[in-house]
Amino acid sequence: LSASGRPIIEQALLRKFIVYARHHCKPVLQDVDTDKLVKFYTELRRESAKSGGIVVAVRHLESLIRLAEATARTQLRSHVRDDDIDLAISVML
Repeated sequence: LSASGRPIIEQALLRKFIVYARHHCKPVLQDVDTDKLVKFYTELRRESAKSGGIVVAVRHLESLIRLAEATARTQLRSHVRDDDIDLAISVML
């Protein structure tokens, strides 16, 4: 058991899970989901330009999409959900 009391996953089983998820799960974004990402991206870009901070480029939006898809893949889902996008945004911030 781990320190949190949860059972530790064997490395071989974890490896099988990752291989399965990579080959069988291709989560896709829905139109509703993309709107939330675009709003966040434009707000982040606006704030970046206002404060003179790091320039936010399209690759940041692509990274958000990949993070949301990866989160959905870890749950073996075929679609990205709202909570996946929320997690990707929180990681980005």
